[in-house]
Amino acid sequence: TRAATVAATGSRNGGTGNLRVGTGGTPGLTLDGEDAYVEGTLEVDGAAQFDGGITVSDVSCTDCLDFADLEDTLDVDATTDVNLGANNLTIDLDSTGDFAIRDGTTNVVLVEDDSTVDVTFPAAGTFGIDAAATANTTTAGVINLDVTSATTNNVAMDMATTHTATGATTSYSLKNAWSSSAVVAGASVSQTAYADYVTATKTGADTATGTYSLYGTYATASNTGRTDAGTVNTYGGYFDATGDTAGTSAAFGLYLADVSGADTNVALCFDCDGTWTSSSVASGLQFGTDANAVTLYRSASDTLRTGDNLTVDLDLTVTGNDLTFGNAEKFDNTTDGTLAATVVRDRDTVWGAI
Repeated sequence: TRAATVAATGSRNGGTGNLRVGTGGTPGLTLDGEDAYVEGTLEVDGAAQFDGGITVSDVSCTDCLDFADLEDTLDVDATTDVNLGANNLTIDLDSTGDFAIRDGTTNVVLVEDDSTVDVTFPAAGTFGIDAAATANTTTAGVINLDVTSATTNNVAMDMATTHTATGATTSYSLKNAWSSSAVVAGASVSQTAYADYVTATKTGADTATGTYSLYGTYATASNTGRTDAGTVNTYGGYFDATGDTAGTSAAFGLYLADVSGADTNVALCFDCDGTWTSSSVASGLQFGTDANAVTLYRSASDTLRTGDNLTVDLDLTVTGNDLTFGNAEKFDNTTDGTLAATVVRDRDTVWGAI
């Protein structure tokens, strides 16, 4: 062993030539006169500076690398998996920095430091959740959204669809399709299925003197601004039901359960915004859309009208006093229990008691 001592501010110049330690290995690079090759282990207890590139086959150290030690843009040159094992991976937005997943320079997913998450889709972008490839066993909802708020106009889920096509298209804001082809079998086996299930519940001993309105379902449809061309159909609600005659069956296009609990209980109300404005079928019912359609509506205060024939298969009970016909003929239910008939004949009016 030969030792050489060099002053702290000095250096040792070995002249030209290569430094080689060990004789059994073969350098992987060509040594060109001012290089070093160590066949065994090289240990440096202090800091080491490399002004050129470093090529290594493996780096093994404990908590020795930080993102501050890496370049600002990192490239992956092969398919890479990050295996966490039993460890957690946490990205802490502890200051004003955001976390973004990009396609080029466009943010696809942006998690902001205020906990806002923005997802930007390209023209053919979708967000898919597959809970069908493997039968799902949860009961709380594959997508479970729970919101608690005391903020006015708070919205749990806000959807806005803008349709810009000018040609022949069909558009959906929300589309839901429930289906089953399973064969249900077994004695006393029953099933209940809902394509859309909505409940609205309000409890609490309110003391406010204002109006509290609760809607289980609220739907509006507006289709205006068109020129006088083509056929325009607008439906506030469309219901259709198809049943099966097998077994004991029933099909209801619209089923209204009994309404109770309020001072005034109405199962079905037409033009009920508090200001009755229509004296046509717009405030009532119409059966069919062909030339022989039948209507039933409110034509005036306390007056129900049909513009069509009315057939009564059983008894007709009139609790009022008069029954009036189109040419002023009428039956009067007088106070003495008799029925008086008024018949119009040419210009004369004939009255008689029955």
